[in-house]
Amino acid sequence: DCGMNQTEFCNEEPFWSQPIQEAAEERCEISCAPVAECAVDDDCEGETNDCVVQADGLWAQCIDCGMNQTEFCNEEPFWSQPIQEAAEERCEISCAPVAECAVDDDCEGETNDCVVQADGLWAQCIDCGMNQT
Repeated sequence: DCGMNQTEFCNEEPFWSQPIQEAAEERCEISCAPVAECAVDDDCEGETNDCVVQADGLWAQCIDCGMNQTEFCNEEPFWSQPIQEAAEERCEISCAPVAECAVDDDCEGETNDCVVQADGLWAQCIDCGMNQT
């Protein structure tokens, strides 16, 4: 029913299939796409708030890049994955865990080796001298 207002329409839309949603939005000239919180830094209140835009450009929100790493990393789980990635880049803060080792000498014990996963994002000491059964 194209006679619904936008609020009514958008409350009903999640119950429709994706193709029907797209067709109905076009036919009724109503969009239920979320409106980004900001477009530029000036849209954000506060001296250290930056407008962070996710890589695909579909969402942007104000993020306080003045937070310290602990504060930032406590807030980050509440953001979408694309915003997390964009915010870490924009604010130059990483919440990635620190690897246990970089080279074998970082590991204690004669049989421990520093094992790095293929993508290089994590490494840990593994006892490669354990008896195999």
